[in-house]
Amino acid sequence: MKGESVAFPGYKAVYRKAGMETDRAVISMLGDRHDDFVARRGASYLMSHGCNVLSMATEGLDYSHVDVPLEGFEEAALWLRERGNRKLALAGVSTTAMVALAAASFIPEFSLVIALSPSDFVMQGFTREGGTEKPARGKSTLSYKGKPLPYLPFAYAHPRYSEVMKEDAKENGNLTASRKLFEDSERLHPVNDEIRIKVEDIKGKVVLCGAEDDAMWDTVRYIERMRLRNVNAECWTYRHGTHFVYPEGILPHLVGPFTALVFKAGRTYYKECRETRLDIDRRLSSLLEAW
Repeated sequence: MKGESVAFPGYKAVYRKAGMETDRAVISMLGDRHDDFVARRGASYLMSHGCNVLSMATEGLDYSHVDVPLEGFEEAALWLRERGNRKLALAGVSTTAMVALAAASFIPEFSLVIALSPSDFVMQGFTREGGTEKPARGKSTLSYKGKPLPYLPFAYAHPRYSEVMKEDAKENGNLTASRKLFEDSERLHPVNDEIRIKVEDIKGKVVLCGAEDDAMWDTVRYIERMRLRNVNAECWTYRHGTHFVYPEGILPHLVGPFTALVFKAGRTYYKECRETRLDIDRRLSSLLEAW
């Protein structure tokens, strides 16, 4: 599935047009890289719902996030409008759900934001070197107009950072886990207005989705404490679904076995997790059609 390669500050991207005339485009951050298998599957899913898709990811090949400039989304929005896209959306999962919410809180171009397993705060920056994730000391994940955004500092530095995640995963029967890392970080540095993502400043519709059995962080609690009183928001929260609350149609017959491999909840509640993904698929399909 070929597309047009393009770059924006801090990001690489591929633009693909739906097989129909449409003036809707989604900036999709559903893969680790801008053109990996998951990014392509996410693009295919969104295109099947009548959306042009700009798949974006950070410039490096290691999924690092250190002072990534949100201006990249301003330039991407302008670029998409120049190509006839009138309605723009952002979609992200996990770390990129945080990015999507933060970008939309500063940039009023987006009429829809889809955040799967988001946090409600900006995280400390991190890098991946040789497969090992490390916190970036004194760095934020994101910046805007040349200024790093205030962030939640991690409770641990390297190498203890990785050791805590490994211990958490082993204790709870997961291949990877970071919930304890974030719980310990919040105990040391409670989330305050400075580091909180101002979701209430988002101008478009916001869809927030997460599961209680998320082993990476307590995303349902994060969603519940967002200030949504005056926001056009839908919150889709589930008891089971793990961190990978992808719509089933993005990775049919693949996301279930992968989730079961990575997370104990994915094995123990295999059927329930699939029912969650199917429900998300139904709801998201309906939402995209109406958007």
